[in-house]
Amino acid sequence: MGRFYRRVRLHGHGSDRILATKKFGAPSSNNAGIYIFGGIYKIDILVDGKCIGQSAPNGFIYIEVEGGKVHRLSIDSGLAPNNLDLSFESGKNYFVRQYVTTGDTVGGAGLEVIPEQQAKADIAILDLAKTGNCSATQK
Repeated sequence: MGRFYRRVRLHGHGSDRILATKKFGAPSSNNAGIYIFGGIYKIDILVDGKCIGQSAPNGFIYIEVEGGKVHRLSIDSGLAPNNLDLSFESGKNYFVRQYVTTGDTVGGAGLEVIPEQQAKADIAILDLAKTGNCSATQK
């Protein structure tokens, strides 16, 4: 685990872990929480260049990053990397949705911050995705 972020390991079995994460409690001291969701196909998700897992249909990832800093969230849709640089405030949760773009010949994906209430409703029906599983090119 890097100095700037940590994967949160929740105790308990599958459904207990999902319920604990969906309580949307405050992140650990001096950290900010990030919920990333909305993937319709598997794409590696990186924070500050380190792969934290893959987006998945019907899933979300929760991680914590060091607060009071700018961190880069990235995905690679196959065409080009898409980056979102955000300043994260300690003690606050952030909600980032992966979206799909369409083009004349090919599509892609991007990341966007969305309002908390909308995100909570969307995440309520999703499962907690497994972190740390990345494509061979990002390990």
